Amino acid sequence: ALITSPVSAPLPLDAPLTPTFYETLYALLTSIEPSNPLFWASIDLITALSAHSSDTLIHIYKFPQLLSPFLTSSLSPDQRMRLLKLLKRLTKGIRIHWHESWLPGLILTLTQWIDPAQDPALITNSLSLLINLCRKNPPAIYTLVNPTNNKKLNKNLLRLQTNDPKIQILCCKILLTMEETNHEIPEQFILRFVEVTFQIISKTIEERQLELLSETVDFFEEVRLHEKTKDSLKNFANYARDIQNILELLEESPPEVREAVLKFFASILKLRIKEVGAFHKTFAAMAVDSLRNFRVSKNALALLRVVVKESLGGEEEILSEHEVQFLVSLILSEALEDEVVVELLQVVQELLAIRRDQ
Repeated sequence: ALITSPVSAPLPLDAPLTPTFYETLYALLTSIEPSNPLFWASIDLITALSAHSSDTLIHIYKFPQLLSPFLTSSLSPDQRMRLLKLLKRLTKGIRIHWHESWLPGLILTLTQWIDPAQDPALITNSLSLLINLCRKNPPAIYTLVNPTNNKKLNKNLLRLQTNDPKIQILCCKILLTMEETNHEIPEQFILRFVEVTFQIISKTIEERQLELLSETVDFFEEVRLHEKTKDSLKNFANYARDIQNILELLEESPPEVREAVLKFFASILKLRIKEVGAFHKTFAAMAVDSLRNFRVSKNALALLRVVVKESLGGEEEILSEHEVQFLVSLILSEALEDEVVVELLQVVQELLAIRRDQ
């Protein structure tokens, strides 16, 4: 038998496995049903393997395509969640180049579970799997937006805007993906997204959930860069209030948390919102402080460059003489990479240009 002991038994999961192993595992799963305990032992084994062998499982042996038909409402809640989480892991970065027979059934199942009446964990994982399937995969996107799936999903996505902040961010992600097919996103949805983004960032700072913080910051930048959503972002009314709240939370935060938030501040500055200009000096001081006390940070450099660029023509001195001298001393340091030295040089040159104009 392929599996004769519990998956928790010691296994060399980070060691290379032979093609015969994967082929045997694949053949086993095609010959048994979810009612067989061996099926779930195999699922647990694949889950354990996926941390080290995801490319092999996804791209060579096509386990997502094999397993997706088993994800149905007939499974128990626990079984449903186990398989859903595994498929979510196995579809991260998946590429779908044409319409495949397994897609419509899986997408229909997921859209049925993205419903306010369902358990939040089921909604969250269904949204995450759907995003993985659709991200940069036109065949999946067009399957999602066909009339069979689209009408009810749109209604539920809007209803879920009163739900958990994590779910709200995921709803915005899937709507942004659907927008690639000319699906319009209402402005109030984007404004709510900004509000939720600040809520999540505040919570992740307090709880030091660095992974979720970084994901949220990265997605805000993605929305900012999107041609059809960036203008709506500018209409959010409470940037100054919410930035001030975050600054207060950051006072006792570790450097890696501050590092992620510096990137968020740079994204906001690039929107060129008038009231955010009042924070130029504060942001510049934070960036220099990060460079001085923690490490040479690309996010700090990027924020500093944006502050300097947005301050051109202004009357306020963004950095003190002492802070400028510190930046010059960094340039002269032999420990820095050439790329960082070039960025610092550009910042100092722009600072000097501002001083000449004042």
